Amino acid sequence: MLACAAIALATAIAERLPLELHYRNARDVYSLAAAVWTGALLLVDPSVLAIAAGAGVLVGQALHRRPAVKVAFNVAQFTIAISVALAVFGLLGSPPPDEPQSWLAAAAAMAGFQVVNTVLVGLIISSAEGAPVSRVLLPVTAAVQLLGNLALGILGALIWSA
Repeated sequence: MLACAAIALATAIAERLPLELHYRNARDVYSLAAAVWTGALLLVDPSVLAIAAGAGVLVGQALHRRPAVKVAFNVAQFTIAISVALAVFGLLGSPPPDEPQSWLAAAAAMAGFQVVNTVLVGLIISSAEGAPVSRVLLPVTAAVQLLGNLALGILGALIWSA
């Protein structure tokens, strides 16, 4: 219960402190929530992470006072993406955080998360703007987000477990 509350709180805080990445003529909003989830992926039971991520996004998005439909989309989007990450991590054996193969498993899991997240957002933006998906997908910023969140999340998990 405490782990769930801590992850949800860290997620809500990360949602309140977005960073912007500019690429070409577009911008992408970068959140450290996925770093929290990467660390949690290595440290907690999968069900705790799934519930905490959804709850944290819900609180974080509500604090931004976004429309209910946007909050619902974001909660669903991240819940689906984190479920993919949990499935990939489970298929790779869910190794403990202090073993180097866990870092590769976490990287593969969070890459799955990033692909699902990026594609879902790209499809929605493309549909809303009537633009080709290839124009709204930002693979460079998605890669930067993935690598940054992986590094922070794995480092956090290692520090916590040590």
